Amino acid sequence: MRKLASLQVVKYVRPIPGADAIEAIGVLGSQCVAKKGEFREGDACVYFEIDSLLPEEPRYEFLRQSSFKPDLGKFKLRTVRLRKLSQGLALPVGAFPEAAGLPIGSDLTALLAVEQYEPPIPTFIAGDTRTFIIDPRSGEFHACGRNYSYEQTPEHAFWKVETRYGIQAGLEALGGTLALQGEIVGPGIQCNRLGLPFVPVLERGDAFSYSLADLLEKAKGRYREHFPLAKATQEREGIVVRSLCGSISFKAINNDFLLAE
Repeated sequence: MRKLASLQVVKYVRPIPGADAIEAIGVLGSQCVAKKGEFREGDACVYFEIDSLLPEEPRYEFLRQSSFKPDLGKFKLRTVRLRKLSQGLALPVGAFPEAAGLPIGSDLTALLAVEQYEPPIPTFIAGDTRTFIIDPRSGEFHACGRNYSYEQTPEHAFWKVETRYGIQAGLEALGGTLALQGEIVGPGIQCNRLGLPFVPVLERGDAFSYSLADLLEKAKGRYREHFPLAKATQEREGIVVRSLCGSISFKAINNDFLLAE
């Protein structure tokens, strides 16, 4: 489970050219912007990741103008550029008596009532995962969300995708007990424009020596480089790195995509 809020150590403090009131600090693998003089290298801090929803409390009131979501009644953290890219929020531990005595690395998510922001999804495609499967017991084909199998209707997004790509016929042709799972994207669904075809493989090899900075640089780019029908200005979300055996998989997010979002 993701640590949205945790007790961490400030790895570095660096000046920001032209900025008198703020400076850049490093926490975990991220860079944040903090008030000048608020931290020194080696200080403990309470770090909140992007996509955190913070409760409406006085200690977060300084975020109201930039981050408060009236419909949620909470403060939502996102990637911003304050002269420097800022990913997440670091605050002094003194503002959090709840964290007193806890070791570095402690998960404070539940303790501070922090939640993860999930973008709203239309009710007719609700569910985190979208699965097409042939039931091995009955032989029936199903288009499913996390909890339900959806009735076939022309307007349902799942069944539109099935019709477009012939998913049922494809699974039946392959035989055996198989399922196809993924996300449905397109206009009106989380503002994406891509489709079912497999994403391009940028690189394959027997060794891995990229640093975090290297991966963030490789994650940059636009969808038009690989998908001619994409908008010319549409930043790609990032890249997925996966071991050949499939046991390790993670995503490096394009910072330009986060800023555009």
